[in-house]
Amino acid sequence: MSTGLELKWSTLEELNNIAKELLHWNQSNKIFLFYGEMGIGKTALIKCLCNQLNIHDEVSSPSFSVMQVYGINQNIYHWDLFRIQHESELIDLGWLEYLESSAFHFVEWAERVEQLLPQRGVKVKMNKINEIHYLHATCIEL
Repeated sequence: MSTGLELKWSTLEELNNIAKELLHWNQSNKIFLFYGEMGIGKTALIKCLCNQLNIHDEVSSPSFSVMQVYGINQNIYHWDLFRIQHESELIDLGWLEYLESSAFHFVEWAERVEQLLPQRGVKVKMNKINEIHYLHATCIEL
């Protein structure tokens, strides 16, 4: 696997292909850390990732619940850390224990808890210039 992946898209229809490419590029890590401004498309991409993983549950941002679980045969944990003020809040929710599972974890606003992030995973940075969305993914392996 290469050390980085660069992708771009301009329509929501293209996002499923982006999700497919991201999962194909990274087949060893199940923890995805998403970075980007509010409204950049993190949740939309996570919906497409779940779809690619054959999870057809209703996927929405867990802004108020912090974490949602999708799937029956395999669990996917979707985290939204935007409202987390202190790392202790996440520890109290069982963050460290959840990360020990072999499940997929999609983490929005990962920068809110840098000290608690796992040492392995995929860092997904998203931005938008004019009407084009850009994604830069790198593997983290400390």
